[in-house]
Amino acid sequence: MKNDLSKKKIKGFTLIELLVVTAIIGLITPITIVSLWSTKNKAKDARIQSAANQFMKVQEIIFSDKNAYSFGNEDAGLSYLLNDMLSQGASPLIFRKNSDSSGYCLFFKLNNGRFFCVDSKLTYKDYGVDGGSGGGNNQICKNNCEKKNECVCE
Repeated sequence: MKNDLSKKKIKGFTLIELLVVTAIIGLITPITIVSLWSTKNKAKDARIQSAANQFMKVQEIIFSDKNAYSFGNEDAGLSYLLNDMLSQGASPLIFRKNSDSSGYCLFFKLNNGRFFCVDSKLTYKDYGVDGGSGGGNNQICKNNCEKKNECVCE
């Protein structure tokens, strides 16, 4: 009686088949990671924009009560929104208000490189990737507050 193992066909994967599957997985993994990273940044940017919109609404509530806008550290809700924007990657985050607290502007950059500005006139403006003038609109926001005493997004 011959060895029964020699007659049986052993089932399993060959080394070549395993190498091919490993190579395919190795090619698909980086593509998936890049796609997920992009989606994660889009979600962060949406959260930043939502916080900026809420920031405007909270400022309007404060203005209706006190007839003046609040600086971020004067109100717990505003502080939370500003800190949330920073934690999601908003930068540079520039917040200015008029000397008499009758206006403000908040300028920030999203993770995708786009610049945004919100102000006391309920403007929510997208300056694009270069910030409208090579990223210099944060200076416009600052100059309007300090020189013209009018914090607005231009």
